[in-house]
Amino acid sequence: MNQPRSLLSQQLTDEERGRLLEAAAYELHTFLEEHPQATAHFLEILGRRLGNGVTVDTWGVLGSSVSAYLGRDPGDLIAWVVQSDQINKLQLVEEHASPEVVAFLRTIVGHLRLMIQLWRERRGNRDSSSPLGPQPMPPEPVEEALASSAT
Repeated sequence: MNQPRSLLSQQLTDEERGRLLEAAAYELHTFLEEHPQATAHFLEILGRRLGNGVTVDTWGVLGSSVSAYLGRDPGDLIAWVVQSDQINKLQLVEEHASPEVVAFLRTIVGHLRLMIQLWRERRGNRDSSSPLGPQPMPPEPVEEALASSAT
């Protein structure tokens, strides 16, 4: 049986998705333990890549940067979480990941939402069109997510 190689694969069974989530979450957890400043560095990458606005090319460059920094599977995990339905995906991740990984992902979602909101305001475009699609509120306030990234 061919094992799906990515959480970004379109057709996964719940069992396959669970295995991929566990593997990616474990790899991300290990990375976070080995790199205590990972959240700050990751937010720096986001700031550099999104600081001048969002284009179609931005997301490809950002994805490459994330995978280069964290590894392919953790990069796919982040891409999968932020693409759409972040709240439900974060709840699913909670079933397979450590609290540290969940906190990291919530910080990323909160920070991305804030950056996109600020970018839209600068452009005067407050509609819901975004490469990430409509953005529901993250499960915790953005301010808390950003504050937790500083620790």
